[in-house]
Amino acid sequence: MNADAKIDSLQVHSHSIVHAKFKAEWSDLTGDHTAIHHFERFNIWRDIDLLPEPIANGIMGQPVGQQTAATFAAGELVPQWQHQNIMSVPRKNFIGRLNDRPLVPRVGRFYPSGMLMDIKGLYNNGLLPVRYIEQQGDDMVIDVNHPLANDDINMTVELMSVMPAGDEHGGRCTEAIQELMNGPGMQLPYKGQLTDFLDKQALQRLDESSDENFYRKQRLVHHLDVVARNTISEIYAGLLSPGDHVLDLMASWESHVSGTLDDIQLTGLGMNAAELDANPVMDGHVIQDLNKNPVLPFDSETFDAVICTASVEYLVRPLDVFQQVQRILKPGGKFILTFSNRWFPTKTIGLWPEMHEFERLGLVLQYFRQTHWTNAINTLSSRGMQRPEDDPYYAQARYSDPVYAVWSHK
Repeated sequence: MNADAKIDSLQVHSHSIVHAKFKAEWSDLTGDHTAIHHFERFNIWRDIDLLPEPIANGIMGQPVGQQTAATFAAGELVPQWQHQNIMSVPRKNFIGRLNDRPLVPRVGRFYPSGMLMDIKGLYNNGLLPVRYIEQQGDDMVIDVNHPLANDDINMTVELMSVMPAGDEHGGRCTEAIQELMNGPGMQLPYKGQLTDFLDKQALQRLDESSDENFYRKQRLVHHLDVVARNTISEIYAGLLSPGDHVLDLMASWESHVSGTLDDIQLTGLGMNAAELDANPVMDGHVIQDLNKNPVLPFDSETFDAVICTASVEYLVRPLDVFQQVQRILKPGGKFILTFSNRWFPTKTIGLWPEMHEFERLGLVLQYFRQTHWTNAINTLSSRGMQRPEDDPYYAQARYSDPVYAVWSHK
């Protein structure tokens, strides 16, 4: 390849295939929120006309690493809010079920539109998220508007790589904005009110036998693929500081803390001694079942940060744990939780699999609110990366495990 051709292949042209990283950002009274979606084979010829004009114009002719940004007023990036999308429907028309078990609708929650029968404008078996916002007698008041219909949204597209022009003129169009905005906003409380998430049943599990027995088996395996693990490491690296004293809560043999962070002192708290002993970055650890005893065995204001990876869904006393974390953090200390869409089904709380993935962000956000964390509560999602071909689940799932994060500081 001559020099001119090499330069040409690194710039976006009408027939380029690009890896584009789309990022939407917005703020509300709870904090700052970021949704990232990767499109690793975005076909310029086929798909660029589907983008908003400021973004499309900013991509053409640009090199790898270029970022194009634009701010969209409420109703420009997602459909405008419409009063007609607030509907009162008979409660008897709700037929929600999960695993052949009837669901009880709760105010503030989202449900697929297909769980509401015979409603004008809604399709049976539809997946459009519909929010239950109020009960009026025997009726449910629902909101079909996009949850960010009233919000200004900042969008950035970064060109991660540009492949040489190809001859792909067919195939399915990539509705990048539609995919990017499918889910974001569902983590936010309706008009600042607490969502009716928790009751006794919500925190029950299929297997209520001893956690100590369940976690006694040594599992030195990765529970997420390497792309997701790297994303989690990047999140922690961006929020932790060199020299921090960090507690890894509900820890195992891998803490996902980047080796680029110097002088971090890492303490682990988990259930399996062999797994904790195998962790190469821990300076010490404690064995404790938080579902039996949520009182953390540390002095107040001990840690600069607490991290919790792919484990918050197992807490049956989450509010007690969040209060304890607040106690042991130094002023300004951060509590950072990350998770994905994979878990031990018998040990996760019953509510977790009922929820949309972005609602799970909302549940964790509400744990902070209900335990009186007074500073901003921020969220992040990252989706769309390809699963590595050598991953054992490659044949079953095309995309890498999504990553979700929620954090706040004391």
